[in-house]
Amino acid sequence: MTKTDDIRQYAFRNDSGYTVPPYGTMVVTDTIEEQNEIIYLIRRPTYVDEQRQDSARVVFNLGEYVEADAKGRCTSAMPAQALCLASTVIGDTVGPVEDSFILGNTGIAFIVKTRDNTYPHVEGSSETWMVEINVSEVEVVQVTSNTRDADGYYPGNVQRFVTLTKTWVTVRACRVRDVNG
Repeated sequence: MTKTDDIRQYAFRNDSGYTVPPYGTMVVTDTIEEQNEIIYLIRRPTYVDEQRQDSARVVFNLGEYVEADAKGRCTSAMPAQALCLASTVIGDTVGPVEDSFILGNTGIAFIVKTRDNTYPHVEGSSETWMVEINVSEVEVVQVTSNTRDADGYYPGNVQRFVTLTKTWVTVRACRVRDVNG
């Protein structure tokens, strides 16, 4: 596991009105500059964030409780330590839980990689896990015939991996050129 000393850290100010627990999930709302350092302004994830699954705006608190209006350190480096619902298992896809600092099975932004034994946990209902961004938009090109058309292209399909069903589906037909000849 990556030690928190060895990962990219950023300063944040807790604008949520709540105490952020260690490894809590937060959403960046804006940035300010103080003494030549960029500081993220954060809050708890809301329903809109949970639906959009905008993982580019999500950061994770590092190992300390951070009171409202106080400053702390966070990371967006993957894999990240994150609080998840206690019912989480390896391989689950998770996202921010509405009005919470915890990840849960209501979303698809991250995938759970391994159990972490870091303490403390929040109110006995959450556990710390290592998560990575869940890439649900992976696309590949599949050549469907080895016969070229008059322009030198092969027929093919663009296929996308659907995380929910764990299957590949055809998105559209395409033509593929062999760059080697």
